[in-house]
Amino acid sequence: MRYYILAPIGRTGSRRIQQLLNFKNKSFSGHSLNIHPKYVSLNYGDVSTDTVEFWTSSFDFTERGEVEIKTYAEVHEILRTSPDGCTVHSHSMMPIPDLENWTVIHCIRKSKAEQLMSWSIANNLNAYSPLDKDIKFQPYAMEKEYVLEWHENILKLENQVREMFPNRIEIFMEDTYHQIQEKLKITFGAPKTIRAKTLNEVDKSMVSNHRYPDLITNYLDVFKWCGEEPPV
Repeated sequence: MRYYILAPIGRTGSRRIQQLLNFKNKSFSGHSLNIHPKYVSLNYGDVSTDTVEFWTSSFDFTERGEVEIKTYAEVHEILRTSPDGCTVHSHSMMPIPDLENWTVIHCIRKSKAEQLMSWSIANNLNAYSPLDKDIKFQPYAMEKEYVLEWHENILKLENQVREMFPNRIEIFMEDTYHQIQEKLKITFGAPKTIRAKTLNEVDKSMVSNHRYPDLITNYLDVFKWCGEEPPV
């Protein structure tokens, strides 16, 4: 089985899932496939974009191959001929040519407020790796219009994924790796690497160090605008 990990917008913990699967499989010559839209707009992830950024990365994300611009047709052929056990991380919603040979994993967050804050902080820091430590900068307030607009887009894209892939497996960033194993009906093996010696360390290696209350001055308002309660 091959794994297609789809996160059409924002920061949903999709790389965490890919990391866990890669340590289980260690296939595709130790590399993963990554597919991102070439252009980011309010229709981020929409299937109307006909070119994507495509690259490979090492299974623990320590190395990244050269980014190439490919058409959907070219990517489809790569996916069709990919070996069993490979993982694909995609922000681009594209049909999969041989869907019966893939497990589609839809990565989402229960808290859309936290998803928006995480994305906003990453944009402000211009640092998208969850491994980066907090960078000290002036805390700021998020605009209500921005929150409402992107909250609507998140929900819209989630519904599009459900329509495109009705047999997908939904995994929440808030899920434990034990819950993820149960949903995927697999067991993650204990990795034997220098950087991460236990499964728990692998799982935590993709967790962001950013703390929303320290960086977003209207932290509670964002939850209210999204119709959510802040964590206790």
